[in-house]
Amino acid sequence: MVISGRDRNRISFQADLLTAAAMGINKIVIKEGHDPAEGDQPVARTSGDLDLITMLQCVTALNGGRDLAGEELDGATDFEIGVCMELSDDVNYNRERAEFFMRLEDYGVRSVTLGPTYDLNVIEQFVPFAEKTGIKLFSSLMFLKSVTMIRYLNNLPGVPSIPQEFLKKMMQAPVKKDAGMQVAADFLAELSAFGDGVVLLAIGWRERLPEFLDLIGR
Repeated sequence: MVISGRDRNRISFQADLLTAAAMGINKIVIKEGHDPAEGDQPVARTSGDLDLITMLQCVTALNGGRDLAGEELDGATDFEIGVCMELSDDVNYNRERAEFFMRLEDYGVRSVTLGPTYDLNVIEQFVPFAEKTGIKLFSSLMFLKSVTMIRYLNNLPGVPSIPQEFLKKMMQAPVKKDAGMQVAADFLAELSAFGDGVVLLAIGWRERLPEFLDLIGR
């Protein structure tokens, strides 16, 4: 189960986790969530209550049989913790995120899934820290649908830019949507060498996933 702290406070966050545990869910991925300003409802407000550390403290407290306030519960949860980490176009920010692996280990985090990027240099920063801590590292691969999509992403503040080589491939292709699938398939061959796996982000192209799996021989 993926759970975001963006729209929750610590009370609702713990309540949702306890509900998940009661339903037999014991594997979770926690994430801070995207800034609403990047979406189609930019005037929306976040709760502003939860950062990644606070969420990890919540989960480890529940796994220890207490809530975040220290009150004893009637039993403990048994969550296996994963974390989703968004990336940036800021090199220093990404480096800090990579070094943050050392703290994640203290909270018993088992895996980290990185946000999507087509820049292997960004992914490479995380590999040594994943190997040192034993935390599994997963990358994310987002399908590029059009030249317009690439330009939109490259104009978003704080989001990793799509390298020009991929923009050129899309511009030169006669059928842009098919080119996006081929670009993703080619990049996956390189991306698979880093970490323990890749998460596919179809974003409206779920029906094309079988086609993509054929492209990569799966």
